[in-house]
Order: sequence, then C-alpha cells, then structure tokens
Amino acid sequence: MSTATSTEYQIDDCWNRTGIWGRDAARCPRLQEVVHCQNCPVYSDAGRRLLDRPLREEYRDEWTENLRQARAQAPAQRCSALVLRLGAEWFALDTAVVVEITQLGDIHSVPHAATTILKGLVNIRGELHLCVSLGALLGVEKSDDHGTDGRKIYDRIVVIERGGERYVFPVSEIKDIFYYDPEQRQAPPSTLAHAAATYVTGVVELDGMQVGRLDTELLFHGLSKNIT
Repeated sequence: MSTATSTEYQIDDCWNRTGIWGRDAARCPRLQEVVHCQNCPVYSDAGRRLLDRPLREEYRDEWTENLRQARAQAPAQRCSALVLRLGAEWFALDTAVVVEITQLGDIHSVPHAATTILKGLVNIRGELHLCVSLGALLGVEKSDDHGTDGRKIYDRIVVIERGGERYVFPVSEIKDIFYYDPEQRQAPPSTLAHAAATYVTGVVELDGMQVGRLDTELLFHGLSKNIT
C-alpha cells in the first residue's frame, strides 16, 4: 500500500490514551464539551475510517484459498457452503459457484434499467460484471447499511459463476465456510418470505444457526430471468 493511502486510513485512537468520558481538562479538552467519546466527531470519524479502509489483499487471497480447499476437501457425502447474511437473513450458498470474495468498488448504474434487482456494473481488476441485489430477488428487507453521513457501508461482494453466467452481489456479512449433510436438510419454514421460498430448498443447522440453503440452479435462473 502506498504511503499516501496508509496515511489516509490512519486512526487517531485518542480515547485509548485519555479515557472515554469525563470533564477533567487534563484528560482531553473535548470531553469538557462532549462528556463522552461517543459524542465526539473525532470518534465518529475514526469509525467511518475503519469502515472505509481498503480490503487487504491478504483477506481476498485467504478467502480464495479457503474456497478452493472447501471444494477440494469436502468430506464424502457432505456439501460445503459459504454462509452469508443479507439484511437480517442468513443463507448458505454452494461453494462450487463462488469464484471469490472481494472489495466493492463503485457501482455504475445502467440507464433505463427496468428492475431493482440489477444494481449496475462493477469493475473487478479491469473486467466489468453485472452487480445484482440478491436481497431484492429474495424479497429480504434491507438492514441499515448506511453510516450517519449517508454513505453505504457495504464493502464486500461475492462473485458467483455457473455455466458461463457471472454475477456479483454485495453482502451484509460473511460468516464462514461450513460443511453439512444434505440428508439433514429440513423443510423451509412457513414464515419464509414468498420470494425467498422460491429459491430456498431447505434449511440446515450450521454452527447453531438455522440457515436457508439457496438452490444454485434456481438462483441463476431467477437472476437471468429478472435482468434480461
């Protein structure tokens, strides 16, 4: 990383040096006015800088290697899945279709797009890819994905590919890669949103969570149908 970029994302963690509340001027002159660091613009700016930091190359490489190993080392009769969150809902996506996890750059809108599912185009290392909203396709309600200044805090996207079709989509959170026995899938709950029920073919328990398993064939068919 260049020196300029490193300087840009340096964090002034003054609260770790002076404490986080109080009116004693010897601790921090700003605390006399704001009382607690949570009310201080320096503290808020540091939070935004943490969210805006570029994705480390090592992070992307680590996930790429994890995905490769998951596909190669999945135990017999077991499936590997990437567990991710969209809004408030957790889903399991077959690692066989996951190409990589990387940083979200600018999304360039597509003029006259007739669907909210197509967010636009994103540039990944010189190649343009369709960026879609999986949440819109699944009917998942949006979570609060904006900072206090209105800027989006999404900074991760998942790249998926199947049969020559490639899409990228932002996620609220990525948990891990898990293995599960497909025979232990349960029926989707009746409370599942109608749109999501179209693409979720079962529920599996992973790390103590009930996670909806996405059917990759139905998912790619739905994306293709809704953006063309």
